[in-house]
Amino acid sequence: MPEELHQLQSGLPLNRSMAGSLTQSLAMWTVLFMGWVWLGEQGQRLGWPMAGGLLAVALWWAVRLLIIGSRWGAMLSGRAIALMGGTTTAGALVIELGAAGQYAHTLLLTLAMTWAVWSGALEAGRRIGPVSHASSVWHVGPAIVAAALVWPTLAAPVGWLSREWRVAGLLMGLVLLGAIARPARSHFTLGHTPVSSLSMSVGNALPAMAMGLMMGSLWLGSIWCTAQGWSQPTVVGLHLMTMALVPAMVQPALSRWRTSAPSLNSLVLVLLVLAAVLMQTSNKPVQGLVGMTGIALAWAIQVARHPSPAGAANGLVRHSLSMGGPVLLIAVGQASITLGPQALAWAYGLLGALALIALAYRVRQMGLRSAPQATSSWRNAI
Repeated sequence: MPEELHQLQSGLPLNRSMAGSLTQSLAMWTVLFMGWVWLGEQGQRLGWPMAGGLLAVALWWAVRLLIIGSRWGAMLSGRAIALMGGTTTAGALVIELGAAGQYAHTLLLTLAMTWAVWSGALEAGRRIGPVSHASSVWHVGPAIVAAALVWPTLAAPVGWLSREWRVAGLLMGLVLLGAIARPARSHFTLGHTPVSSLSMSVGNALPAMAMGLMMGSLWLGSIWCTAQGWSQPTVVGLHLMTMALVPAMVQPALSRWRTSAPSLNSLVLVLLVLAAVLMQTSNKPVQGLVGMTGIALAWAIQVARHPSPAGAANGLVRHSLSMGGPVLLIAVGQASITLGPQALAWAYGLLGALALIALAYRVRQMGLRSAPQATSSWRNAI
């Protein structure tokens, strides 16, 4: 009897599978959020002015994409993943305690690669069965909990437990959580989405690139925001909220609307274009927040269609195009040394221009497909 049918008939194994999926998603999202925020923060502290302090998070992003797109990442054993997580925890604690001395930035770059293997392996493997085809609420629900765990760990004032031990405690908890949630290797499948055209691949890769650029430049942008009166905990909280809450709001709407895939693809591109225009025409934090929300909304639609943080990276061509995100992030960091906030605005402008080109190409293709049908209908009428 197939495993999926057996789970549906037995009830208890299905509940266990759902619980395992939720636990796996919680570990995956929390490791992901911690990677974006903690590595970006430490890169600013230890790596400035090398690539604007964004080298560590860009390296983590690039290696993580490679792991997600590889069969090796999906088949990595639970023991190896736990080892990567434990090494990451130890390295983070050493850096937080200031015990690395002059080698702190070198350790951070090494840690970024280890963290990327850990994070990418958690994302690469996905369960087969009813849970994998269920509503993406199974993924955005844990995302909200993950954001609620990460924000006080990194941004809350010092309380009864110092920050370095909060960071180490959360990471070690994620190691144990990932080990508990990970099923046998036979329960994993490597995600793959067929790619029909280069234009569609570019369009599908852009939301993940824009969202990664937003999260990767969090601490770089916080410098400009705090200069205008915004506190760093507020900036961190807003970034995490947009990445976690927007998909939770999008999913119910998409489940009610019977919208075709081409229409959703076009909507994603329109949102990216509008966000880029908004960020190009204003440098005020409020307008920037609205633009960020547009980017998060475009990315959230991709997440709802592909229920995984790595949804837009599936597919060989699309995955390769997504590697442009880390490269663009490094370019922004380097340019920000002289251009300041304008470097990030120009990067969003570039992504918006690519989205506009992809949108125009799709509209043209739709026109070409509809033209023969219109001609056929006219001839039949004669």
